[in-house]
Amino acid sequence: SKKNNSHPSTHITPKSENMSFILEEIDIDLEASETKVASLAIQNKFRHFQIKK
Repeated sequence: SKKNNSHPSTHITPKSENMSFILEEIDIDLEASETKVASLAIQNKFRHFQIKK
């Protein structure tokens, strides 16, 4: 059987111009190569931000 490697995530988006927010669920495949590349890029930027602080 195929293991489901996706992980639901919550994304907050503005509902209208008055900035009311609704929750939108996003299904992210944590085993996808694109996800791994993106997570490494985010971590790298965060490290640089911490060094500048």
